[in-house]
Amino acid sequence: MSETNTAPAETRFVGKCRRCKTFHKVEGVLVKDFHCKNKAMCGTHQADLWKGKWVVTVECTCIDRTTNRRTLVQLAKVFAAFESTHECGARCINATGPSCECACRGKNHGRHS
Repeated sequence: MSETNTAPAETRFVGKCRRCKTFHKVEGVLVKDFHCKNKAMCGTHQADLWKGKWVVTVECTCIDRTTNRRTLVQLAKVFAAFESTHECGARCINATGPSCECACRGKNHGRHS
């Protein structure tokens, strides 16, 4: 019998700070917590299952003046919006939102932003 050793798929989370518009991304393999079904790790960042979708929260470098703390930015998991034959290009590679609308189905989405 032949065993196939497939590497776990890398997951990308992307988002922008609402305050300063800085782009943030987190890449890594999404490893789900064995004991808690709504927690996981993506690289060194914790991912949470929120409203049925995986999200990662990171700190931006800008300071919220009301709380005197760094602004928290919620990153969304990149997903393929629909099946498409549209050629992947600069619009996809430099994207800042999570919805991918081209043939790569999220593989190149937000890669160089």
